[in-house]
Amino acid sequence: MATHPFIEHIPNERRRPARTDQCPRHRVAGGRMSRRRRTGIGRFLPWSGIIGGFAGIAVVHQWGSTGLFNDCARYSPAVMAAVLGLGLLCIGIGAMGSIGVAYHSHETPERRFIALVSLGCAILFVVAVLLPGTAGSINPICGG
Repeated sequence: MATHPFIEHIPNERRRPARTDQCPRHRVAGGRMSRRRRTGIGRFLPWSGIIGGFAGIAVVHQWGSTGLFNDCARYSPAVMAAVLGLGLLCIGIGAMGSIGVAYHSHETPERRFIALVSLGCAILFVVAVLLPGTAGSINPICGG
C-alpha cells in the first residue's frame, strides 16, 4: 500500500479520522446531534429569551408608556393591562424557548449556557416591563 510520504510524519493524534463519527466536533451529546439544532428555527432557540424580551419591551414602550404620556385621554387602565399582558406574553414565549434548550440533556454546553443567560435576561425584562406598565395603569386619566 503506497502512502504519501508526508503522512508518515504526522502524529496519529493529528491525523484526520476515517469516519466522521470519530471526529470530536461531530460528536454532540454522546454521538448524535440534537434534532432541534438541525432545523432553521432551532438555531435561534437559545437566544429566544432575549429576542422575546426585546419584543415585549418594544410593545410596552411603544403602545403603553409612550402612548399613555402622549395621549393619556385615550388610554384607560384596561388598555394598559392589555398592553402589559401582551408584552409579558412575548417575554414568556421567548423564555419558554430558552428553557427548552437550557434543560434539554442532548444540547451542547455552549447552547445551554447561552440559553441560561437568555433566560436570566428574560427575567430582567419582566421587571423592566412590569414597572412602567404598573405605573401607567395607576396613572389617573387626565381627561384632556
